[in-house]
Amino acid sequence: MREVFALKDVTQGVDITPYVTSYTWSGSLGQAARKLDFVIAYTVRDRTFQNLKLELGDRVELSVMQDDGSMLKLFNGVIFLRDRKSGSDTMELTAYDNLIYLSKSHLTMKFSSCPIRDVIKQVCSALGVTVGELKLSDLDSVCDFIADDQA
Repeated sequence: MREVFALKDVTQGVDITPYVTSYTWSGSLGQAARKLDFVIAYTVRDRTFQNLKLELGDRVELSVMQDDGSMLKLFNGVIFLRDRKSGSDTMELTAYDNLIYLSKSHLTMKFSSCPIRDVIKQVCSALGVTVGELKLSDLDSVCDFIADDQA
């Protein structure tokens, strides 16, 4: 059975699913950001074909159908790369979720006898990231740490 998915350009409010020829959603615990590589039909040879106008910075959203028929949103991110080889009838795009911004940020901060929970709040505040509810009791452990221009 073929996987049912939907890909949408949220910025422009356009369903781009019919144009998608392939996609790969990836990421791991060792990577900060999740990544979506996708290929769309795109041609300059057929004047009757209406190409999508996906722009760098456009926000895209990937959803897949679950067993119960509902759609589960897997990915929401921003297009960072766009590549089309001359003579090709496709365009390759790469999007990253918002964690890409955190992974590219660098901070210099010193934490002395500071609960991990407060370290998280201070770092997120410095980067302009909203912190949700921090529930783990391990976050009350105290640490001493110097972040010297670290990502």
